[in-house]
Amino acid sequence: MSRFRILGPVEVDGVGPLGGPKQRALLAFLLLRSGRVVQRAELIDELWDHDPPDTAEHGLQVYVSNLRKALGGAATVSTVPQGYRVELNSGTIDVAEFERLSLEGRSLLEAGDHARAAEVLGAALALWRGPLAGGVALHAEAARLEELRTNMIEDRIEAELAMGRHRDLVAELEQLVREHPLRERFHRQLMLALYGAGRQVDALDAYKRARRTFLDELGLDPSDALRDLERSILRQDESLLVEPAEIRARRHLPTPATPFLGRQTELADILAHFESGARLVTLTGPGGTGKTRLAIECARRVTPRFDDGVYFADLAALSDPELLEESVATALGLKDPADLAAHLSSRRLLLVLDNFEQVEAAAPTLSGWLRDSAGLALLVTSRIQLQLYGEHVFSVPPLEVDEATELFVARARASGSAAASSSVVAELCEWLDRLPLAIELVAARSRDFTPQQLMRLLPSRLESASGGPRDVPSRHRALRATIEWSYDLLDEPDRHVFRRLGVFAGEFDRDAALAVAGADEEVLTRLVAASMLVPTGPRLTLLQTIREYALEELEQTAETAAARDAHLEHYAGVAASAERELGGPDEAKWLERLEKDHDNCRAALEWAAEHRGGGLRLAVGLRRFWFVRGHIREALRTLERALAVATDEPVVLRATAAGALGQFALVAGDLTTAAARTRESLELFRTVDDHAGVARSLNRLGDIAKAEGDEAGARSHYDAALELARTLDDEHPLAAVLTNAGSFALLRGDAVEAEQLTGEALDVWRRLEHTEGIAIALHNLSVAAVQRGDPAAALPTLQESLDLTEELGYTLQLAAALALCAHVALRVGMAARAATLVGALDGLLEDAQLPLPLHAQRVRDETVFELEAELTHVDVTEMMGRGRGLTRTAATAFARETLAQAVTTAG
Repeated sequence: MSRFRILGPVEVDGVGPLGGPKQRALLAFLLLRSGRVVQRAELIDELWDHDPPDTAEHGLQVYVSNLRKALGGAATVSTVPQGYRVELNSGTIDVAEFERLSLEGRSLLEAGDHARAAEVLGAALALWRGPLAGGVALHAEAARLEELRTNMIEDRIEAELAMGRHRDLVAELEQLVREHPLRERFHRQLMLALYGAGRQVDALDAYKRARRTFLDELGLDPSDALRDLERSILRQDESLLVEPAEIRARRHLPTPATPFLGRQTELADILAHFESGARLVTLTGPGGTGKTRLAIECARRVTPRFDDGVYFADLAALSDPELLEESVATALGLKDPADLAAHLSSRRLLLVLDNFEQVEAAAPTLSGWLRDSAGLALLVTSRIQLQLYGEHVFSVPPLEVDEATELFVARARASGSAAASSSVVAELCEWLDRLPLAIELVAARSRDFTPQQLMRLLPSRLESASGGPRDVPSRHRALRATIEWSYDLLDEPDRHVFRRLGVFAGEFDRDAALAVAGADEEVLTRLVAASMLVPTGPRLTLLQTIREYALEELEQTAETAAARDAHLEHYAGVAASAERELGGPDEAKWLERLEKDHDNCRAALEWAAEHRGGGLRLAVGLRRFWFVRGHIREALRTLERALAVATDEPVVLRATAAGALGQFALVAGDLTTAAARTRESLELFRTVDDHAGVARSLNRLGDIAKAEGDEAGARSHYDAALELARTLDDEHPLAAVLTNAGSFALLRGDAVEAEQLTGEALDVWRRLEHTEGIAIALHNLSVAAVQRGDPAAALPTLQESLDLTEELGYTLQLAAALALCAHVALRVGMAARAATLVGALDGLLEDAQLPLPLHAQRVRDETVFELEAELTHVDVTEMMGRGRGLTRTAATAFARETLAQAVTTAG
């Protein structure tokens, strides 16, 4: 893929010399209008600065001919009537990226996401290598881009000032003021930077210099805004102070796409609940009243009250109340849902639970959290109240008249309209029941209709929707009518896409939108502009009320099954792609990708279970993700359900699913199910001569025999699996069997055989770049070193294994690592730390409701036995209790610290 650079000297990756200045300027001008016809006369005027010689047309033809040769396959320059057109065969143009990032940065700045705005604008400015096309010709376009660049610098500085970087910006702003003496915004920013850096006198001097410059150059005084800033600096106005970065870092909230307007009375009322000690506040009301936006703003304002931060969990995509804890754990950044209770109990934080009506049956869980977590507060949005003890209910009303008008005007102007506040706008908002979502949907169409036209179009539709006179308006019906009106304004192709987008649960990416709904970038842009679709950074989503309407419309067509099937097929493909990468160098990236798509995978599996034979392909594709991230119970339920109805699926797929189910049952301690499902898997693989599958099944049967205490059976299965695996081209089964056979040798106390088998396994895992396998093999080598009496030799491999394990979020392996860290700590004289680590692993497994692997259990029990011989029972109990209170993250950090100290102690 070629990259075309025209912000500065004209360059094209992989392309040789592009000719002289005018030929390069010609390419730049064509690229600026890529895909469009450019008139010959316009090109000639630009290249010769409106004073062309008689030979200009011939010269243009020569330049075009030379460009075609120079560009080769990177781009095509076509001759069309009256002019030329350039088409990129592949690649990007830096100026297009420059302008796109400019818009994105400005949007982020207006939405208050200052860190992201500064990052995006900085990336855009980094594309600038100098004037357009090196400053040759194209002067009007060059001037436009120079102005855009200067605006971007102002926006970037605005974002950095909001982040408190005043001292860092002073020198840059002093230079910018010298370069742009008549740009008032730079003068204002310099005054703010100086004042924020503690230099009040210098800030006032900067104002005086600005005033003198404007009087000398323009004969004008500075604007009222700049004079007001001077007065604010003189009286040391508190509003000039920037919120500390430490407070901003506590916020883990979505960034709304638009500024928050109005609702000051409601904000004050809700904040008063928290100030009076309320710990559960529920915002109720029908869809479209603005509950979510109000909750986010409330959470933003109360952040200083919560030392451990404020977090947001969107439950709109859920339908199963049992998934509440997993969704909240994900929102809190926990890699294992089993850590949730301990995490909440030891922190002072606010949790925003949005769209709780989706999991209403899980309401008692909230009471349990509040009972066990004294520092926890909950802010819930729901269409109905929760009816829990201690709940403070706030019914979100419509906007006030002036707030509604302000919202309409702001959103209309954002769409490119010149709308202004007026009695017509106020009346229109009244017809919309002053509902924020209805107002935003109508305002988004202000480019196409004036407020007067909208008043002629909407009232009859709304009156019809409410079923009669407007004396007692039904807000739900009014909102529905507004959504319907917005939907009807879409062209049929866009309606088709919109309906199919309703099948997504939560956020989705653009590739998914294209695969499931046929949505290209132009359609998505139109739906966003119409407020029917909401961008969330690089991903997209539908508001829950809009999604419900989309699904209703989908049900009215014959498209539902096709859309749901496409959704299922897409995420089955995503899971299959992830499965191929899991275990490789990008494993952590793919695990995060599946975490983001988890809600959509769940929705696809629900559809498959009811209509398409269980979704076995998707469930199988998710098995490694479920295993590593600790979703054991969900995996057991889903695979059981899928297998029960998957009689027509391919044999290998059913065999793999049965084997995965056997593995999950083994981890959960259900050895009977584990053995039955694994034997089922073995027989299915044998019927199709899948030798790799047979080897994996034999390997797992060895694990089950080991767990049952059947040493002879375990050895027999491992030997058979190893013999078969050595004949395969695929090295993965070989590495897996070597690892498990090595683990079995450790269990028997044969450190020599364990090191031999595990060392060979590690070589294969490293060759395969299989992160999980590497982590397990390193851990087992550490165990072997301890078994042969050399704990110091275990430290390097144990440290590397712990780092890889935490990167993956692998619960069981982390517990095993904590057990070994405790044992090593005891061996090098750190008994107190050893006891704390044992408590931490016990708490981890208790929350996860999972048993410790056998060899790790032996290490743990031996450590506790020796601790009780070295310390008093009271001390051991107290330190283990302290460890139980550690979260997963804190326990891992404590283990790392312990290993670092052990390295020093061991010399």
